[in-house]
Amino acid sequence: MQTTLSTRPDASEAEPAPKLHEALARVGPPALLAGLLLLSALVVLPHVDEPVFDQKLLLQANLNARRMPSPERGLTSELWVVAVRAVSNPTPAQLNTAVTGLAMVFYTVAATVLAGAWLRRRELVAAFVLLLFASQLPYLWISVELFAGGYLCLALLAWHRRAPPWLTGALLALFALAKPDLVLMAGALAAFWGWRAQGRRRVELWAGFVAGIALLLLPGLAIHGLDYFRSWDSSAVPQDRAFIAFSDHFKRVLTHFQVAGPPPGPLEAYTRPFFGEAESMWDVWTHPQGWFVYLEFVVLGALRGAVKGVYFFNWTLLAVPCLLWARRRGDLALDDRERSLLLCFIGLVPILLITYPHIRYLARFWPVFLLLVLGTAERIASLEDAVWRRRALALSTLFMAFGLATLASRALYNLQHVAAFEHYWFPD
Repeated sequence: MQTTLSTRPDASEAEPAPKLHEALARVGPPALLAGLLLLSALVVLPHVDEPVFDQKLLLQANLNARRMPSPERGLTSELWVVAVRAVSNPTPAQLNTAVTGLAMVFYTVAATVLAGAWLRRRELVAAFVLLLFASQLPYLWISVELFAGGYLCLALLAWHRRAPPWLTGALLALFALAKPDLVLMAGALAAFWGWRAQGRRRVELWAGFVAGIALLLLPGLAIHGLDYFRSWDSSAVPQDRAFIAFSDHFKRVLTHFQVAGPPPGPLEAYTRPFFGEAESMWDVWTHPQGWFVYLEFVVLGALRGAVKGVYFFNWTLLAVPCLLWARRRGDLALDDRERSLLLCFIGLVPILLITYPHIRYLARFWPVFLLLVLGTAERIASLEDAVWRRRALALSTLFMAFGLATLASRALYNLQHVAAFEHYWFPD
């Protein structure tokens, strides 16, 4: 009697396949991040020149009383510069290269770790990493934007992972002082997370936030008093950074839209006819004759920022209405994670009131936007199968793929010609 041998593997032989697949899925995004970081460093960092503009001011930070880290210049961003100076004695070009590299690593690693914790599907984390690098934001030569984005990602990660509340509050404090305009966003997140927490966790979070800011500001206040909040360059006269930023952007908007006017001159030549002897944003907002001109500035600046935003986000914006329609069809309510991400966009308010949106400002918003889109797609994919669900996911995937292709083509072109650029940049 013949026996038939079964070719079907037993359970013990079938187990390694899924384990291998899971291991590769876990290793994939970190390996992708490491590879892209290495390639980016090899291509971009050798061509980093001496710092200019805001980057030059950032790199002047040291432990000297006249140039110690200050909230008006981005206190917790300047701490990175002080740390580099503490371990070496670099030239301005070497310091710029080191800080630019640190900012790139800090931003991309913090954002990727956040995405790995936020998204369950590894393929979505890989897509997040690709979109992050394709945006060219990691290559910004104004490093303060990347430090700010990195701090925000760490604060979101700590809250999402239910880290000790005092740690979440302390990370929010670091984020709040990375740039002057971030206090509103950090405070809004601290208020919302504290409100949603209970009992002791609420007190610890708020205490960590307030104590963190107080400890960071204490040395400067002890040395400079209240002028610590005003002096932001090497000048002996304390100045208001918000007003200087407004004056510079007001000049740009005015010269862009005026038909005829005075030749290029100092900032006062543009602000004084409308706002008199204003020296602060409060003076601008309370000037009796300048409110209409200021309102025009806000509207024109917002329109200018909207054009830049459409250029940057391109096809990825079209994924949003597809997913919103699917959410409504699937009756998906917002959860606290999504509310936290949406609350981050309150950070646009000080930008619109004082300057106007630059592409570089999107460094703090781009990971948030990607997590909203990819996280919503993940939630929709978990719903019961239906034709409308498949169509919404297919369309949103198509638009995100087009967006990735557009961003990647720009990045590859710029990286190919990086040696010819005085500074690695793109329209801003």
